[in-house]
Amino acid sequence: MDSVTIKSANGDASLVLSNREPIDSTAEIAYFTATLINNQLTASSRVYAAVAGGLPEFFDSVATNWQTFTGPESWSSLECEFNVEITHDGLGHFNLRVSLDSPSADWELISNVVIETAQLDRIASDIRSFIGTNS
Repeated sequence: MDSVTIKSANGDASLVLSNREPIDSTAEIAYFTATLINNQLTASSRVYAAVAGGLPEFFDSVATNWQTFTGPESWSSLECEFNVEITHDGLGHFNLRVSLDSPSADWELISNVVIETAQLDRIASDIRSFIGTNS
């Protein structure tokens, strides 16, 4: 899978994971790009993927346990340039609070991506395919 796009159910934002390095999903992932789009603002960060294997499990857990999810739950890349916190409103909507950071450029972008329960399985599957088989 070349990329994963998580579009906000309310239309305000999107999170895109792309540029997997190496491209071959059977090889262990080293880096990927996380892009956060919010209205007219777009920011990207190259993410060191040493612990990216935890990202599919993070979304798998939410997708599997959404009915009993109490949250918040969070996941961060090893160097904290990409962080996701998920909460649930109890009405079928999950809020992903996504932050991208670039310490060398001295900026941080934080945005919310609202997803519906029906999106969880697809998102978990897409992220697992993107990260690769060795995760």
